[in-house]
Amino acid sequence: GADGEIGELLFELAVAELYMLRRHAAKLHYEIALHRSDYERVAPLYAELLTEATRFRFSEEDFLTDVDPGFYSARYLRAWQLEATLAGALVQRFDRDWYRNPRAGGFVRDLMRRGQADDAGRMAERVTGRPLSFAPVIERLTAVLA
Repeated sequence: GADGEIGELLFELAVAELYMLRRHAAKLHYEIALHRSDYERVAPLYAELLTEATRFRFSEEDFLTDVDPGFYSARYLRAWQLEATLAGALVQRFDRDWYRNPRAGGFVRDLMRRGQADDAGRMAERVTGRPLSFAPVIERLTAVLA
């Protein structure tokens, strides 16, 4: 039925998200090592870290082409933390169908009105009173993948 299909889709989306999280965490680890060392020696590290994190085989040949400027992987990781934090806050304040609740619109509008005045950490603390962390991401993925 439809519920089974929705459950399967949610599972597949969670697996894809987990893959991307693990990939970006490994990329950040690698990029830090790359910028701290002789770049000719880190090709094996690139393949090892990405392969271990994702369980897909990565080639040493891509050790310089799979690098984003400005530690972009760190930004992705913080974005996942913030998204999960805000999603959890919306569910907690307005229930699972928060997107149908007109009161949630004002809350979201107030968050967006500030634009990028707050970084992700400050926004998470302002909304939840807690620092940014991976706990909400892990909780969400665990609930779907368990």
